[in-house]
Amino acid sequence: MSYVSHNKADHSQAASLSPTSQQKASTSAEDELSKQFEGTSLKDSEQQSKTEMMEKIINFFKRALQISKKDVKPLEVAKACVGPKANKSSVNKYLDPLHRAEIISKTFFKITKDSQSDPRYNALPVIEEITEKKIKELAAKVNSGSKEEKKSLDQPVVTDKEMSPCKNESAASKIAGPEDTTRSVPTAHAPAYPFSKGTHNQKDVLSSIARAKVSKSVGLIHIDGQPVGTGFRVGEKYLVTCIHVIRNVIKVKPHMLDGQRLTIEFYRITYNQKENEFLIFSFQPLIAYFDEEYDFVVLELRSHDAGVPFPPALNFFADVFDSEIHLVGHPGGRQMKEDSIKPRWSPDHDKEIIPYISYLAHWSKSHFPDKRDYYSILLEPPRKIIFHTTFDTGSSGSPGVMIRDNRPCVVVMVRGGTPSCFYENRYPHLPVEDDHKVEYGYAMSDIYHKMLESTNQNVKDLASEIFGEWI
Repeated sequence: MSYVSHNKADHSQAASLSPTSQQKASTSAEDELSKQFEGTSLKDSEQQSKTEMMEKIINFFKRALQISKKDVKPLEVAKACVGPKANKSSVNKYLDPLHRAEIISKTFFKITKDSQSDPRYNALPVIEEITEKKIKELAAKVNSGSKEEKKSLDQPVVTDKEMSPCKNESAASKIAGPEDTTRSVPTAHAPAYPFSKGTHNQKDVLSSIARAKVSKSVGLIHIDGQPVGTGFRVGEKYLVTCIHVIRNVIKVKPHMLDGQRLTIEFYRITYNQKENEFLIFSFQPLIAYFDEEYDFVVLELRSHDAGVPFPPALNFFADVFDSEIHLVGHPGGRQMKEDSIKPRWSPDHDKEIIPYISYLAHWSKSHFPDKRDYYSILLEPPRKIIFHTTFDTGSSGSPGVMIRDNRPCVVVMVRGGTPSCFYENRYPHLPVEDDHKVEYGYAMSDIYHKMLESTNQNVKDLASEIFGEWI
């Protein structure tokens, strides 16, 4: 059992409806959308340029999501915008580039088993991060190209009938045939075939480039030469991590630490990597900022004796939202690793996580000898970003980044996992299945806003410096 959805279709209620009910629901939804946005529908889409149409569709999506609280289907919205009587090719002309840009979820092309005529009813758009610049880029893609390319966009990308690649040999030969091996297709107009296998597992190379960039700012923290956790660079001379990672070297709470016992090694990327003195830094004894509520601490790096500059800082930050997060850190206290996770938090995802946490809480009280509920803490303040990850002990303090405007933006810091008794190895004889291990972290935006609300001007100034630019 897992609260993490593997596709956004899990948010849709359409799959639970009968075919007749689905048709009624979709029709009423379209009517309701038309009523809510009366005056924005275009009766004659031919009189509008493709640029104007794309802008209207995106803005229509935004407004629909605000009113419908994300319970909205792309096909319904697009049809309401293009026109209630719009045919499939007219709608697909605009939905197709939205899907390619991953603005419509990857379930767009998933052939469902619930008799729904078009699987786009089970797709969920991701519109929040779309900028005006992005809208114009998408509009340009629709509006550019030769007549032949424009004509190909008019072809339905999903038919009303379920299509099996094994039953459609002509489609399969068209994809794999010799003609396609020599033909170059512009990205904006490259067709997406239902035959494609496992496209949901593909990753944009951009995310790999971003994680590689982040890795230069992430380090493995040591106490007395032993690895204890992860930290990452911010500001001109600072590093952030979790308080519990360095608690053993804090001498006077919350202001001083034994900086001689504490070091950090940056860019440890291989298991047998030899120590490089130019990648190891120590710390000033004065703690720059200390927050027990968020288990968050800001430490000042000591200038390197050899005059080596500090590793680059992570300068971009963003609010966490319902999209993939890339973790970069040192699980197990070993070489740097990465993992991608899907975040969930309360109250936005209560329908998913509350039943899951309730089940785990009941299981915990019956499974462990101390009869404790190790899970309900995940729903208690302050807000916790919940996820499943392969990261374990040693990854506390790892940054989680999202790709925004082609840049890696830190959105979360890994705190730990529960059941805590399992991570502490208190009951080593008791098994815990992977879907019963839940990890969490804190949103950087929550930490930032708390620092800004401080009555201490030095804390406010520090927040402005270390959190750089918000995107």
